[in-house]
Amino acid sequence: SLDYAKKNLTASITTLKRLNMLVTGVGQLKTMAAKRQYKECGSLLQAVASLSICFEDFQHIPRIQESKRQFDALKEEC
Repeated sequence: SLDYAKKNLTASITTLKRLNMLVTGVGQLKTMAAKRQYKECGSLLQAVASLSICFEDFQHIPRIQESKRQFDALKEEC
């Protein structure tokens, strides 16, 4: 049972780290778009897109929905 607990805890920590990176990436994209730094947005757009794929199963969570909406809007702008 400790192995299952460790596995679940590891998965939870990994997911939280990815969520933090997703939210931070969207925030950075918002800042770059506001400053019109479109050249720098390219690699960050790819990273955030990769992270957003990890959260497809969690679309019912409001914070993830909000980040997805913001990302989609920023993708159009950049």
